[in-house]
Amino acid sequence: MIIDGGSCENVVSTEMVEKLNLPTEDHPEPYQLTWLKRGIHIKVTKHCLVQFSIGKTYKDEVWCEVIPMDVCHLLLGRPWQFDRKIKHDGFRNIYSFVKDGINITLAPLDSRRNTEAESTLILTKSAYEYEAKQELLVFALVVQEVNEIVADVPPSIKPLLAEYTDVFPKEIPAELPLMRDGSFFEDGSFCPVQ
Repeated sequence: MIIDGGSCENVVSTEMVEKLNLPTEDHPEPYQLTWLKRGIHIKVTKHCLVQFSIGKTYKDEVWCEVIPMDVCHLLLGRPWQFDRKIKHDGFRNIYSFVKDGINITLAPLDSRRNTEAESTLILTKSAYEYEAKQELLVFALVVQEVNEIVADVPPSIKPLLAEYTDVFPKEIPAELPLMRDGSFFEDGSFCPVQ
């Protein structure tokens, strides 16, 4: 789910509607929606009442336009923010409002509590395997940094570093690699030469 103050619509992905078999209705006033970049129009012909919940206390439903999108499954735009009288703290990226007499505060996923366990970001093998089974694609990033004060690598990381020695060079270059052949489109996306 994405909350987007720049979007003038609430949107649900066609894929989500199909996979969850959500009932749709013909849109009372079909229209062309310009999506992401000028010149690309999507015909909006269906809308859907989507029920969702965030956490244990916030349950809601919202009418959404049904369109194909791969950015997310549910995009809550200005209509949702207006209807719920949302207050957005742009500095902390927190959304606050009252729903059914309950104060709701939505914070970004990356706002972690500052506990030692969460700040290390190290998973046990079983925790990693569990998380990996939940996702279709998993990336793991391990940073090896020589610290003049403490040069010891934690014991939990040593087997991983030993298994993937080819991935971790002895010396890390001071600059980024050279640009690949190709060109950039006007929208900033990169097109490699084929």
